[in-house]
Amino acid sequence: MLSKRRVRRPNPSSPASIVAYANHATIAPGKRLGEMHVMSRMLLWCRAGEGYVTVNDGGNVLAPGDMMFMPWGHRIRYFNSSKEPWRVSGIHIIPELPPGSPFEYKVRHRDGELIKGGELRKDANLGKVLRGVLKGRLVYPSPLSHLAEYTVGLFIRGNQTEPQSRMLAGLILREIEYNILNPQVSTASLPLPLVKICDFIEERLAQKITLQDLVEVGNSSPATVCRIFSRHLGMRPFEWINRKRIDKASELLLSTDLRIGEIAEKVGIPDCYYFSKLFSKIKGMPAGKFRSENFSVI
Repeated sequence: MLSKRRVRRPNPSSPASIVAYANHATIAPGKRLGEMHVMSRMLLWCRAGEGYVTVNDGGNVLAPGDMMFMPWGHRIRYFNSSKEPWRVSGIHIIPELPPGSPFEYKVRHRDGELIKGGELRKDANLGKVLRGVLKGRLVYPSPLSHLAEYTVGLFIRGNQTEPQSRMLAGLILREIEYNILNPQVSTASLPLPLVKICDFIEERLAQKITLQDLVEVGNSSPATVCRIFSRHLGMRPFEWINRKRIDKASELLLSTDLRIGEIAEKVGIPDCYYFSKLFSKIKGMPAGKFRSENFSVI
């Protein structure tokens, strides 16, 4: 007997996004690629080597694991100033293209370049997070890294379909947003004291954690603990702890029928008022609404 299934209803105003192109590229040492006017939202990341990329008016070094997400109509230049090949990958997403439109898997890189159905391609409001030039880290393994590599592989084989390309666009946009809101790091790139502290926190989320605990685990001073969190994780120690607790609470909301107060206790935030306030701040909605909009029964 099939049980009722509750799913989150799609937002009727969501754009009909589609992946228009994806590829790996190698830029030779000393090579410059001239300015291009790219009509897409583009995810760019570095696989190996190091180079300099200029997007609109800002420049950035792109090293292994670095990623950028760029706005519609961005101007971009590449320069490999090193002595090693610079290996980068890119995925181009058209935020809005009506289903059934004439379409070819290309992206306009030059002013005046003609693309089939190009006049129907449009930018769209992708929310408060996916705006402007965004920078982050593409950590392996992660949902975004798997999606990105799969998408490029699909396009290299050349057998992508419109339904696939639309589905991948939606998934990739959601994972980029999550990645920006929840900065990803690889423990391989972290100093050993920070790895020990993070492991300690993960194991004791339900318990009270003090700065002195972190100092003792990392065998470091309070100033050093705060500095390595800020440098490598981009936030203060207890901001990171709170995010971990709310992530665990989100998981429990969707995988158990525990009351919200019980979940708050289990993630180390026994003050229900503070838990509710913190959950809304980090997830953008109250815990009850998060559960009702995302919960499903199989």
